[in-house]
Amino acid sequence: MIASIIGFTALLFSLFYFHEELNQEYLEVHLDTHSRNLAIVLRNSVVAEGLVDVLKQNNDRLSDALRGKLKEVLEQELKWIPVVKAKIYSRNAVVIFSTKESEIGDDAGHNQAVKNGLNGSSTSSIVQRDHMNEFDKTIETRPLHQQYIPISDQESEDILAVFEIYTDISGITGKVDAAQHRFFGLIGMILVVFYFGFAVFYLSTHRKLKHETRQRLQYLDELKGLHKELEHKVAERTAGLERSEARLKTIMDNIPEAILTCDSDLRVLSTNKAAQRLFQSKDSQLIGMDLNSFYSGDTGYSPENADNNNHTMVILKRGDGTVFPADLWVGPVELSKDV
Repeated sequence: MIASIIGFTALLFSLFYFHEELNQEYLEVHLDTHSRNLAIVLRNSVVAEGLVDVLKQNNDRLSDALRGKLKEVLEQELKWIPVVKAKIYSRNAVVIFSTKESEIGDDAGHNQAVKNGLNGSSTSSIVQRDHMNEFDKTIETRPLHQQYIPISDQESEDILAVFEIYTDISGITGKVDAAQHRFFGLIGMILVVFYFGFAVFYLSTHRKLKHETRQRLQYLDELKGLHKELEHKVAERTAGLERSEARLKTIMDNIPEAILTCDSDLRVLSTNKAAQRLFQSKDSQLIGMDLNSFYSGDTGYSPENADNNNHTMVILKRGDGTVFPADLWVGPVELSKDV
């Protein structure tokens, strides 16, 4: 049972782990889709201000007037959106615009996402609080989702620049974490109640089993005592029977008359010394013989007369064929079912 509980707990924690992984994957897909659509909208807004014509000149610098105009457009667009920063990279991977002006002119040649954008691919990633931004190589102080999309010439479809936005996802991640904490807290409480109930049940069952074990041991000791007492009584009874049988044997062997005992089929079961002398045979030779085999001629004893006492003069014979007259008494003696 303990192994089953451990296995169940391990399975449950595995499900929790995969649940969290699936939630994280779903969150990333949702943020990627949302940020990409938002970046496309913002990109189209700045492109509408004549940015493409300037980018065609392959300049690594925008005029102050154009930067101001782009900043004004983005501020208006981002008034109700949690985008904390937007950047534009030239074809030489130089920051030519940023809502954080101190970054303008920075070289982003090391930024793989910018390289992907200049090759026509969109790139996105989530950066957790106090973690390294693998693209910008900076430590972020808040959870962010960054999205890179290319800016292309609609006529020639040439890639002119890369547009990037940084979205603050602390609100979303906070809600997700709170929901997960509530969920795991609820599951934790259920597990605590379950394990507490299991512990109570286990201890109660354990106490009952110990009590039953003690009772069984007590009964076993009593049975052992009864067994010893019974063995003692049987030994005494056997010894008494042996003494009685010995006395009976002694009495029969000292009676001068020959005595034979037979079963219901008239087979000899026992003899005394006088019978052995009379028939001049050993006890082992007489045991098992048919009573009628001792009669001479056609006379004999019928089992139908077993319930009656018969006293008569007969001629009997020995094993060697010699015959002799005998005063014979035959009658029933109930020693058991067969005797």
